Amino acid sequence: LSVIVHPEYRRQGIAKVLIENAKSIVQAYDIDNIVYISERRFIEETAYLQDAYQINWDETEYIMQADETLGKSFVEGQISVREAVMNDAHNIASFQSEAFDSSFKEAMTYAEGSIGDAEHAIYVFLNEDEKIVGSISVNITDDYYYLFGLAVDTKYQGQGVGTQGIYIMMEQLSKQSKRPFRLSVEKENEHAKYLYQKNGFEVISEVIYLSE
Repeated sequence: LSVIVHPEYRRQGIAKVLIENAKSIVQAYDIDNIVYISERRFIEETAYLQDAYQINWDETEYIMQADETLGKSFVEGQISVREAVMNDAHNIASFQSEAFDSSFKEAMTYAEGSIGDAEHAIYVFLNEDEKIVGSISVNITDDYYYLFGLAVDTKYQGQGVGTQGIYIMMEQLSKQSKRPFRLSVEKENEHAKYLYQKNGFEVISEVIYLSE
């Protein structure tokens, strides 16, 4: 649950009312646990949050942003990228279930539900044999593209598939509509952070999760 209050209306109890209303809605779905997310700098400045919520200061994520692509060039034909179609769902679910430690059924449900969605898309990375070897998901907002769910088939990891695939996808999306790209990465995941930095991403914020 993410709560945002306009700066001119903060410290008036608005956030508390929003949270209580959200709780009543969530309970209708038999969800017992709510996790809140906030920027580290805001939590450090707000004593109320530190007293009212359980905070794990070590489990944090970086929010990273790239405003444009870097004009890279890659070996032609090494990796190609396109938006997924429904016939790709089985292949996507096969390696995503392994990458995210989920069941094949869960991965298949996600893939089928995401492909063709107007505000969400999955892009697949194909090798020279036209085999799908990786994927990434994109939420499309009015202000930016939010990237998540990067997965590369274990047999093709360590070969630059993720770096090249992300970059080509960013170029394709930029040609459709220019807007910034954002993503989040766990603070301790230095490998992923480095991969994204190679594609022009910079850390713009650090977020922390809170629970009651």
